Amino acid sequence: MKSDKKKLMKATRAALLIYALVIGILGTAMFASFIFWVVPKEDLPRIIEPLSIAAIFLYGTCIAAIYIRKTAFSKEKINNE
Repeated sequence: MKSDKKKLMKATRAALLIYALVIGILGTAMFASFIFWVVPKEDLPRIIEPLSIAAIFLYGTCIAAIYIRKTAFSKEKINNE
């Protein structure tokens, strides 16, 4: 039973890291494409605020995933259980 729990914790730890990496990279690419190619230059001052709010939410979830990974799923906790 302990082995199953240990494997689940390791899988969750890996999933949190993969989420943070993939969402961070793809989010950066998405925001860059919106700013440079999708939104016309004259509309950019009006659109930058909603994009900033979306970026704060997106990168905030990445930070939360890394923080949860660090606190709840640390290697010491996994190895000691």
